[in-house]
Amino acid sequence: MTYGDSRYAPLDEPPPPPPPPLRSPGAKIWVGVLATLCVLVVLVACAAGGYFLLQDDRSTQAVNDSPSPSVWVSSSTGPSPVASPTAPVDISSRETDPVPLSVAEIFPTAIAVVEDPTTDEVREYPVVATEELTDCTLAAIGQLVQDLANLGCTQVIRAAMESPDGDYGFTAGLINLAEQGSTEHLTIEGNSSVFLGLPAPGASENIRAVTTVVFPQEYGHYLAYLVICRADGGDISADEPGVTQIVSDILLTYLFIPLAAREEG
Repeated sequence: MTYGDSRYAPLDEPPPPPPPPLRSPGAKIWVGVLATLCVLVVLVACAAGGYFLLQDDRSTQAVNDSPSPSVWVSSSTGPSPVASPTAPVDISSRETDPVPLSVAEIFPTAIAVVEDPTTDEVREYPVVATEELTDCTLAAIGQLVQDLANLGCTQVIRAAMESPDGDYGFTAGLINLAEQGSTEHLTIEGNSSVFLGLPAPGASENIRAVTTVVFPQEYGHYLAYLVICRADGGDISADEPGVTQIVSDILLTYLFIPLAAREEG
């Protein structure tokens, strides 16, 4: 099979911290009400004595133990998010982070929502198809297949996605490797040794037959990557605005959030 030309675009800058999760307007109101109630409870407890103070402590503990809101917000339904490890973990190695990834953990909804922290603009990226591979050889061709085996690849979680305007189709993936420090050992060359895009209806339909740009980014023992093409099949460059926006939103933000959640516990 003949594959389209791929252009490797390594990133020079480390990823920025992810933006805070989206919250509905009612969340701020609820936080204010909860804070007011807590103050009233404390005042009543001080006046009533030790018994009520003990009850207030128990109530406060119950509030602290309640689950946090989801990082992802979407009006579309999708698979229920799978909880990452509840205790903080060291994601520099699979020995300290042994719980496998899942599609529901990385792509829990049919729309990936990203909020721009500088403009407060919200961008929605359709998630057209998702896939989990335990055979890493299906995610690449050429020398890169052997590179992934040498680095202890055990799974690939990937999705076919589209830009909000539909002009670009792309594959976003996370590769589970044994240890961090993997990017320098990968051989990515043109269309002979490269990650394969995940074909899906729409903008990604011909992703394996047209010119693409490939971006890798390491997070601990995981390797995040993008394979991006133009929906019209035309030529594509790594520095065009639509491409750089996808890299910022998906590679440096969206894919980083669930991994950061593992580290934070």
